Amino acid sequence: MIPSTVAVAVAAVLANQVAARRLSVKLLMENWRRFLAEGLDPRIQKQLDMVLQLPDVGIAISSDASLGMSIRYVLIEDAETQQYSELTYNDAIGDKKGYPHGAVDIMETTEDAEGPCFGGWTVIGAEAAKGWGPLLYEVAIEYSSQNGGGLTSDRFSVSKDAQAVWDKYANRGGVDAQQMDTNHDPSASGAKVNTTVPQLTPDNKSDDCDQARAISQDGEDWHKNSTTKMYKKDKPEAMQKLKSAGRLFVV
Repeated sequence: MIPSTVAVAVAAVLANQVAARRLSVKLLMENWRRFLAEGLDPRIQKQLDMVLQLPDVGIAISSDASLGMSIRYVLIEDAETQQYSELTYNDAIGDKKGYPHGAVDIMETTEDAEGPCFGGWTVIGAEAAKGWGPLLYEVAIEYSSQNGGGLTSDRFSVSKDAQAVWDKYANRGGVDAQQMDTNHDPSASGAKVNTTVPQLTPDNKSDDCDQARAISQDGEDWHKNSTTKMYKKDKPEAMQKLKSAGRLFVV
């Protein structure tokens, strides 16, 4: 028979071992959840896989003196020399039937136009074949996050389809949705200054941005609209995967 003091000691050791195992399992699960949360959104991954299944399709990020940057689907002619041509609607219904086409154009915000807007970028135009837009938006957010404060919607006009895209980003993991304030600065010539609602952070000018559309649409609840936020990603997963596959062109 084991003496009572020894039995107590053995029980204590076993209890500590059980507790250690439970802690180890808990940490493992937390790390796994963190890994899943940090991965590329499954919907974007699916669209990326569809692009990679096509042998000669990529995404180009190119500058335009009048438009800022354009993110668009392209037809790869020579990957080594980065020769490509734009994929058009006619291509998609012609000999390249089923191929994607479309573009998202973005421009850096300026203090004397939209407002400081966290030093981010704004969409100024978007068009894509049905079902092919989200990947372009994803790359646009990643690029604008690597080269500024993130990406926000067009400050003047947002289509129903575009609104749905921003609604998804507002509730998605892996993307930081920063609330912006309304712009009360009368010197912002390009913004539609609206002083009918109070500012959220009157002592912080860096988040001031044109919110006239949201205010007109939602009144005092304007800040609940997904288009009033700046979206930023820390990790450019989509761009990295496209680059690794030789499908990303930044010119």
